[in-house]
Amino acid sequence: MSGPAAVRLLAGSAPDAVLLATVSSVDDDTGLGTVDLAGLGEVPFHCTALADGTRTIPVGTAVACRLATAHLGGVEAVGLVATGSSAGGSTTVDSSP
Repeated sequence: MSGPAAVRLLAGSAPDAVLLATVSSVDDDTGLGTVDLAGLGEVPFHCTALADGTRTIPVGTAVACRLATAHLGGVEAVGLVATGSSAGGSTTVDSSP
């Protein structure tokens, strides 16, 4: 399973799972971006989800993040932390809070 259905299933069944992803787009004017969860698809994020308090992150940055329910029932990436490694895939790192 991949795509939006897989992302919604993962978000609902493992809300505290930390995933590895890659920033695939950023629009500094709107504060919106997406991360690529390899094998699952892209998930949006808002610049306020960057854990270090900055409001921008370069495309291609590897990050660790969690998934959360967004407005109108969608899914978004939250708590984004740059991992310092180059582009990676989607991997569950830790399921503990």
